[in-house]
Amino acid sequence: MNILKLTIAFIIPTFFDLSAQEKTLLYKISGKNLTAPSYLYGTIHAACPENIKITAALTKAMDETKQLYLEVDLDDPKMMAGMMKGMLMKDGHSINEYFTETEFAEFKTLFKEKSSMGVEMFQKFKPYMLASFLIPAMTNCTPSAWEMSLMKIATAQKETVSGLESVTDQLAIFDEIPYETQAKEVFKMLKDFEKGKADFQKMTQFYLDQDVNGLYEMMTKDEMAKKFEEQMLTKRNENWVKIIPTISAQNATFYGVGAGHLGGKKGVLALLKAEGYEITPIENK
Repeated sequence: MNILKLTIAFIIPTFFDLSAQEKTLLYKISGKNLTAPSYLYGTIHAACPENIKITAALTKAMDETKQLYLEVDLDDPKMMAGMMKGMLMKDGHSINEYFTETEFAEFKTLFKEKSSMGVEMFQKFKPYMLASFLIPAMTNCTPSAWEMSLMKIATAQKETVSGLESVTDQLAIFDEIPYETQAKEVFKMLKDFEKGKADFQKMTQFYLDQDVNGLYEMMTKDEMAKKFEEQMLTKRNENWVKIIPTISAQNATFYGVGAGHLGGKKGVLALLKAEGYEITPIENK
């Protein structure tokens, strides 16, 4: 269940007094050297289509900006090739290496049951990549990404779409987490699927409610998420905040990144504030 929690994304509310403000995932970045504000929105990478709702506040923020930056440039024609390469384990490893014969037989059966696909075609994928094929069964729908909706608006406004990092760099994170650890976590998720599904749906509701306190309380119980927070979130946040000021100074920009990157002492919001920018929560209903 852990990697699916990271897919939904967690928010650690230590930057603002979140209990005293409107629940929101939309923030204005202003002050310092900016002649016009930029905006930052916490996305979710997998949501049922009916749950992707473009609010008036979000539309206004995109109208006021001149370009869209996502975690990766989904418009890049080279992205798919980079993704396919980045999904593979290094040195030709295969997921069956991390199980006994009996365990792997059970793994294959459970994976087929939940994904309707045979694991054989994905055996050389980094194990956490296999979790993405379980999301439809977790959500009871064919999920979409918030990022695609943001891209649709940007395209209609004839704005450029860019990325804060390459897909190769993003997927390289999963080389820093032992493949065996990933494999065991996915197996555990498969064996206790109903609990994972219930947790996933609960977290989705927290996201839809923009209840960052609820998300925080739920995520802080997850030892795996905390163990690999440095690789999954912190380092990337720090890299992004090195370039966001320059991008924002050149053009008013709308940033759409996973909601898990917003909060915490080393979250994007806190890091931008430390750089001298004013961060204003925007009511998003």
